[in-house]
Amino acid sequence: NMKCIIFYFINTASKEYTKVAAKTATASSVHLYRNDFYGPQYAIDGRFQGHYDSPKGNIFHSEIQWYPWLKVELISTVNLHSVKIYNRADWGGFRLHDVEVRAGTTQIKSKFKGIITENTLCGNFPGPGTDGSVHTITCNPTIQASVVTIQILGTHDEYLQIYEVEFFQAGKFSFKGVGLGEKFYCNMTFNLFNVVHYLFG
Repeated sequence: NMKCIIFYFINTASKEYTKVAAKTATASSVHLYRNDFYGPQYAIDGRFQGHYDSPKGNIFHSEIQWYPWLKVELISTVNLHSVKIYNRADWGGFRLHDVEVRAGTTQIKSKFKGIITENTLCGNFPGPGTDGSVHTITCNPTIQASVVTIQILGTHDEYLQIYEVEFFQAGKFSFKGVGLGEKFYCNMTFNLFNVVHYLFG
């Protein structure tokens, strides 16, 4: 017999996710037709606080309608991993329910009415939300996307109201590992199966 020493690595792997910048936002409607108060641009302005009655609402708020939606165009086409929705905090958080998020590269027509079927389903949030709640919808698998839509698919006319929405793309894996040594006795006829069996049972 001869002495054999086998070295192997135990690695921990984690996926990195980076925030994706939004370029523009449009919507199916705007509450009270006041784009300066409740327009879709407030959903991507980077501010996470606001109030319905403030001089500038700093909140996207649709008009009451069937299937209200928000569409965001990203700065570029990315491998979209998840969408994070920040719900209205001052009142009415329960209005966020039956939410469907879709992503892809197909545009949605301005003022489109009805249920959006373009692009790939990322995920759903059945709700209801609560005041100030934050909800992450994960695309599994990830989706190549430059356009993201958020729509309420309720059973009657609804409001869609969002403080802020963020987008994250899948990045690279990062690895951390440490080398471990194992000693055992063997002869010249040992093979890979024996090594694996010894190490992992």
